[in-house]
Amino acid sequence: MATVDLWGELPDVEEIKTPFVILKEQAELLTEKTGGLLVGEASQRLFDEGFQEKFECVLRIVIPTLNNYNYTILSLSYGLGVYPLNLTAASKPPVECSDEDEFKKELEKIFKSQETQNVISKLLAHVRSA
Repeated sequence: MATVDLWGELPDVEEIKTPFVILKEQAELLTEKTGGLLVGEASQRLFDEGFQEKFECVLRIVIPTLNNYNYTILSLSYGLGVYPLNLTAASKPPVECSDEDEFKKELEKIFKSQETQNVISKLLAHVRSA
């Protein structure tokens, strides 16, 4: 007896750039911009929140020459629908981003902030003095 297809037609794959992909791209850019002295590292994991799993992503700066010392720049979480997502950066209140454009604007604010620029400067100073 043949198996009956109860699924029907499946939808086409939706072309989206996930927040994790955006973080990986930015991590690679940081690595390139510092000539590998600082390495951007994006990671992702799943965690349960009731009946739904959520994605959690973290962006860190790693210094390979200093025993892989790492500094967390930000973390974010989102569900299957991707947006809205919750973004948290060091010493700042969490922000909700409703779409990719808003997410990129918030990332730019974090990356260009005086706090982040100071961290990068200090990390580079440690690398150069090692």
